[in-house]
Amino acid sequence: MGGLGGALCLLLLAACESTPADQARVKGHFDHLQQAQLFIYSDDAAYNRVDTVQIVGGDFSYSCTLQEPTVLTIVYPNFSETMLVAEPGHTLKYKADVSNLRHASISGTAANDSLSAFRQRYADKPLDRQQRAAELYIRQHPEDMASVALFIKYFERAEVHTTITAQLLQTLAKAHPSHQGVQTLNQRLRPLLLTAVGAKVPASITHGSLPALLIFTLSTQYQSNELRRRAEEATEDGRVRLEEIKADNRDFDSLRLRYGVRYLPGSLLIDAKGRITARDIKPDKIGAAVEKMKDEK
Repeated sequence: MGGLGGALCLLLLAACESTPADQARVKGHFDHLQQAQLFIYSDDAAYNRVDTVQIVGGDFSYSCTLQEPTVLTIVYPNFSETMLVAEPGHTLKYKADVSNLRHASISGTAANDSLSAFRQRYADKPLDRQQRAAELYIRQHPEDMASVALFIKYFERAEVHTTITAQLLQTLAKAHPSHQGVQTLNQRLRPLLLTAVGAKVPASITHGSLPALLIFTLSTQYQSNELRRRAEEATEDGRVRLEEIKADNRDFDSLRLRYGVRYLPGSLLIDAKGRITARDIKPDKIGAAVEKMKDEK
């Protein structure tokens, strides 16, 4: 009887500790940290919030309701970040030393085991090496949600989008046809990638001769005035046509869809063959970028 009772207790304990089918949980511990505050957010529109998590005695616990696996980002007090894949019905175990957050270990699902292994291997490598490794992983394992996390970290959030970004996004969208978050990412990012660095500029957005420098400005913004001044200086010899598209915040969606504008002010540098050689150039770098293109003509 005692054996049966013990078995029932174990079953009840397991039931109490199991994760509900619509819940994703993270239980974590930090070495050498007693108390602090974390933030957790996601690029996924369905998540649409920033949560605050308290660390007490080095431990924290977090849960959220999800309909599908979702990439979340943990933001530490020093503003560095770690990505994970939260999955409904699963509890993840997080462990890190506060002095070495780049090597945080997150286990509990295959996707997070893969992300942890990637961090352990590449976290201390140069950024370009990390990005090349992420590209290779995505191409080899497009069906893995770890690939979605790596894409967001190394390509969606990159300062410059290239044709590689477009290729990888297409690969992920094809590998996850029923994943709402991936398909939403594809719909949101695809217009921006039409004008990625290295892409052939769409005929619909060129209104004159090439090469050309297109700048997108706000009339009331200091940064726009600085970009305009630098652009005029860089193109004053007439070898590169300057075109300014003036806008206000109400025009942003149309600019995003037509020109792939990510923010204002912005820019597109197009060579004589109609290839985009640079975009969203900082004002103090405009002159060098234009001169480099002139030399390559």
